[in-house]
Amino acid sequence: MGETTRRARSGFTLIELLIVVAILAIVAVIAIANLQGARRRAQYSRAAADTKTAVTQAMVYQNDTNVYPGTIANLRVTGYANVPDRDPWNTLWVTTALFGDTALPLDASAEVHVCSEGPSLAAADCDAADLTGVLPSGTLDGGIGYSAFYGSWQGR
Repeated sequence: MGETTRRARSGFTLIELLIVVAILAIVAVIAIANLQGARRRAQYSRAAADTKTAVTQAMVYQNDTNVYPGTIANLRVTGYANVPDRDPWNTLWVTTALFGDTALPLDASAEVHVCSEGPSLAAADCDAADLTGVLPSGTLDGGIGYSAFYGSWQGR
């Protein structure tokens, strides 16, 4: 008689509900971790694409006008590149002094680069190419940029 009464009851016990909630919580934690990793990779991909576009279009701009664009915004306004003023981490792009000089004609020995200091400004070194002529070392979290001479780079 006890078995028929037990079968007649419907619903879940508290333990069964707690197990289901725990499983759902574990799945949610795994999904959020994967989403954050994908977001970080997307930010780096966007920064890499934007830096390359800005440098190559600055060179095209210079070839067309015989001066450098001055700012990223000027590239956008004149229709050369649709690159925002800020990188994916919402900080301003770092450019070489030559990129911003609208008075000098092309100097074949000069370096033009655009750099994002990445998610952390702790050890940023985006201006190293201006000073030493070598690739910037980036940041501990990975600055990223593009250079007319050196191509793309990503920090440590």
